Formats: sequence, structure tokens, C-alpha cells
Amino acid sequence: MSEQINPIVSEEDMGADGKLRKWSTGRKAKWIIWIVIILAVALGFWHQHYMRSDSQIKAVFNDNKANFQTTAEFMIESISCEKPTLPKGKCSIKSLTENNACKSVKKELEELERRNVTYIDSDGLTVKFYTIYDHYYIYRSPISSSGGEDNLGDGWSYVKTSKS
Repeated sequence: MSEQINPIVSEEDMGADGKLRKWSTGRKAKWIIWIVIILAVALGFWHQHYMRSDSQIKAVFNDNKANFQTTAEFMIESISCEKPTLPKGKCSIKSLTENNACKSVKKELEELERRNVTYIDSDGLTVKFYTIYDHYYIYRSPISSSGGEDNLGDGWSYVKTSKS
């Protein structure tokens, strides 16, 4: 009867006596290094995406404050006027960009979308800008009676949420 060779085991893994040879220290080290590299890259992506520090959150806001401010004021004005042109509640940035009522802030909306803001929630007194990360920005209009932490200044704050 002919001896069958397991196709998963390569010839370099077989010793001279036909038995399976143990891995050399160099081969083990190579595999360990690759595993460590893969884990480090995965951890880096996870940290970049989910672990935003307060300074990073503030930096994104400060770099785009004019876009946030213009859009927030427009949303409050459009919702709280006598004949609202926009509905209260959550709206995706994409749907707002395509809405004719938002033509005057289209450029700002596109910039916010580029900055990972996915949708806006407004009740006429406050506007929440939700991002793909674990936080959102809130603007409270000067006529809003709702207090709240003003951790970005001028009626602005951000809230960290927990991802499920």
C-alpha cells in the first residue's frame, strides 16, 4: 500500500526520518512578529476611529466652527419661523443637502458631511450634529431656556456617547 502524504504538511516540515519536524525558533519568531504587527495595526485603526480625545473633538469643531454656526442658525430659523421650511427631528446631511430649502447652506452642509457629520437633529431651540464617532455637537440658541454644559463656548458643547 502506498503511503499517502498529507497535502497540508509541506516537505520542509518533514524530518529525515519522515516524522513531522518542530518549528525552528526563527520560524516561530517570524509568525509572532506578523501577529504582533497585525494586532498593532488593528489597534491603531480602532483607536483612531473610536477613541477621540477631548482635544481632537475640539479641534474638529474649531476648524469648522463657521460651518457649524451658520448651519445651526439656519436650522433654528427654518424650524421656528411662522411657516417652517424644515421639519423638526433628525435629518441626514445628504437629504438636507438635496433639499431646496437648504440651498443657502449647501456648501456648509457638504463641508460638515466631509467632516463625518452624518445627521442633524433640531427641535427649533437646539441643534445636534451627530458624527460617525462617539460624540455629537450641540448648539443651544440664545433663546433656549435649557441649560447644559457649554464646553466649547458660545452656546456650543459636545457630548460623548457610548457605542453599543
